[in-house]
Amino acid sequence: MKKIHYSYDKKSLVEIIKLHNIDINLLYTRYNICKELVKYVDKYNLHYLYKENLQPKLTIIKKKQIIYVAKQVSAYCLSYKPDEIFDTDEIFIKHVEYILPYGDTPSVRKAIERVNFFHPELHFEPNISDHTKCIIKRQQIVKEHIKPKGLKIKTGKFVLSFD
Repeated sequence: MKKIHYSYDKKSLVEIIKLHNIDINLLYTRYNICKELVKYVDKYNLHYLYKENLQPKLTIIKKKQIIYVAKQVSAYCLSYKPDEIFDTDEIFIKHVEYILPYGDTPSVRKAIERVNFFHPELHFEPNISDHTKCIIKRQQIVKEHIKPKGLKIKTGKFVLSFD
């Protein structure tokens, strides 16, 4: 019988349980949660729990710093005068490579997406954990089902009154 990798702490397991609405008591210890969660691995496609958790643990200060660098990279891509943000392209590329391991952060993914769009000669792939990939995939499925079927445009005279 396979076991959930020890790199997943109780907090991350509880997030997974809440995400998938799995009927497991969250007050259990990590050991008991792992025993119960193994039963649901096939049903909810949680096979990534058997591998090491690649999602790096970030302190608040480190996360703020990563988000700040990601915003700088995004601004560089969108700027009319990129020299105001980074002096050279080498510094820009060093900053992009610095944020690549933190692909689980949405602002990092957005910054890398902008780099790949505005600088097609450069191609970077952020490191995204299997858990985050699963969440993104579920969000895309939900967006596809919510998408409006067509565009409705109403024309004519409209009268607004503020009484």
